[in-house]
Amino acid sequence: MKTFLITTLFLLLMDGCSTRNAFTSFNLTQNQEKSEDSILNAKIYKEETITGVMSAVYLNRVLPQEYHTNEYFYIVLYDKHKNADEKINFFLNEKEALSVKKLEAKNKFSNLIFSNSNWKRYYLVSFEKQGVTLKLTVKIAKHKSDNLIFKKED
Repeated sequence: MKTFLITTLFLLLMDGCSTRNAFTSFNLTQNQEKSEDSILNAKIYKEETITGVMSAVYLNRVLPQEYHTNEYFYIVLYDKHKNADEKINFFLNEKEALSVKKLEAKNKFSNLIFSNSNWKRYYLVSFEKQGVTLKLTVKIAKHKSDNLIFKKED
């Protein structure tokens, strides 16, 4: 009888642990799931030194009903040597952006990248329509990022 009670208690405890875990309350919307699949990160360099990080979400894939006329990206930048006078240039397949809109830390895309802080810079960037492979880069004065390579889905 004693063994039966100990075994039953042990099984009840294990059952309680198995039904609840860290992912039980972890719910993403469909757009957040698409964003997580679409987000890419790159380092920003000045010569051999890493000076920042860029994260980008290809909005045409995440929000195709709203972003389909051009190539649209939501970009988050952190540059530890940021200077307000430095011009930021975004390039897609070596073609400069059609429009660059600087956004506040809290914006309509904040839920796509779980990173909101005042020391990062946020942009909505659009480019003319391009081929299947999209190579996104940023240049800030003498700093340049690695290529972020997005592939369009047919």
